[in-house]
Amino acid sequence: MDIVLSFITILAWVFGILSAGYIIRRVSAAFCYSNAQEMLDKGRGLTRAFPIVVPGIITIICWAWIFST
Repeated sequence: MDIVLSFITILAWVFGILSAGYIIRRVSAAFCYSNAQEMLDKGRGLTRAFPIVVPGIITIICWAWIFST
C-alpha cells in the first residue's frame, strides 16, 4: 500500500507543478494580449480565450494531496 501512495504522491508532484506552470502561462498570456492583437484576431474572425478552470482544479487537487501527506 505504501508503494501506491508513493506513486500517487509522485504523480501529484508532476501534475501539480505542470498545471501550476500552465496557469501562470495562461495568466501572463492574457495580460500580454493587447488591443491591437484583439483587433487583428477579430478581423480574421477569431476569438481568444484563456481558460484556467480545469488546470486550476487539477492544481488544487494535487497540492491538497501533497500537503495532506
